Amino acid sequence: MAPEVEHYGEIKYVINNEPHRDHAAGSCWMGGTLVTSEGTRQGIAQNTVKRSKHSFQWWAPDALPLDKDFYYRLPDITFTGDLTLYLGKHSIHILDMPGHTPTMTAVYIPEERVVFTADNLIWEMPIHDRGDALRLAGISGETGEVGRGQDRPGAR
Repeated sequence: MAPEVEHYGEIKYVINNEPHRDHAAGSCWMGGTLVTSEGTRQGIAQNTVKRSKHSFQWWAPDALPLDKDFYYRLPDITFTGDLTLYLGKHSIHILDMPGHTPTMTAVYIPEERVVFTADNLIWEMPIHDRGDALRLAGISGETGEVGRGQDRPGAR
């Protein structure tokens, strides 16, 4: 996956929004600095390759087996609460947003008018704290398009 993403430029940061295996598994093949909340780091540390092999086989029985070099990469940077990264003309706001998991984060980039919510907005998952739901809804003060990246027209 990294070469496909690097087509757009150097990978500087990888942000994991949650510790579940289907989100954290790909980090071992990505470059850059891995950033998660402290709670997500603790969750990733509990994942095991053995459990993942069984889970992935159950989720996608026809998929290729896990690569022999697969491992769960722990983050380089953790934080509690919110964190903001500044990259050129962009500010990346990593927001504490419990919901699908208690350690969930959302990533908001105001200059692009986009927020990445991971699994907080799928399968009618409740956000644990009503204040966080209002905060997420009011991030930009506008109503935006909701969907997964691959569902958007022209998305890869």
